Amino acid sequence: MADKAQKIIQTLKDQGANHGYAFWQSAVVIIGPGAPYTVYPTPFSQAELQKVIDDGKLEKRRLSGALNIDTYAIKA
Repeated sequence: MADKAQKIIQTLKDQGANHGYAFWQSAVVIIGPGAPYTVYPTPFSQAELQKVIDDGKLEKRRLSGALNIDTYAIKA
């Protein structure tokens, strides 16, 4: 699972600033800037992402506006 956690973090780093993971319906997606937001699919499961969140590697951020959704970004 450590390799999977590293892959989850690296995938988000590769997207650049202002991106975060979100639980979207039954999938895990990356949300980034766009009109109003851009949603990218990921190969990760909700359980895999939740493990990385529980391990403290991601922090919750609230997106307001059109989506009003929690996203998870790399801790600063």
